Amino acid sequence: MVVREAQMSDLATSVLTKTAPHEVLAALGEPTRMEMVWRLATRGPMSLGRLTSRLPMSRQGATKHVKVLLEAGILKATTKGRRTEIELQTQSLGEMTDWLGGLATEWNRRRLGASLLEVSGANGRRRSRLS
Repeated sequence: MVVREAQMSDLATSVLTKTAPHEVLAALGEPTRMEMVWRLATRGPMSLGRLTSRLPMSRQGATKHVKVLLEAGILKATTKGRRTEIELQTQSLGEMTDWLGGLATEWNRRRLGASLLEVSGANGRRRSRLS
């Protein structure tokens, strides 16, 4: 699969820093893009052709998916001579993981708080019945 150098150059310059979690989640919300990220996570950096070789899509479709992932800060494109290598950008995924971890902590804190209120409320009722 050959992608014009100008296309990949445009893609490479669109990488953002400090991506918001909703942008990362939106980009990963499509199965083809999730598959691309999985391939890069398990196999390391690769060319666009290799990355998309077994996906049922056109070159144009593959380029659009890569562009979405680049804009979300999930991927990074590096041109080495005539070859453009795509690699996973772990910072944006780490930021999303941190955000999700914070969300889980708050959710568990609220659940625990509600459970403690139920228990203390039940204990309070028992005490009042025994009095």
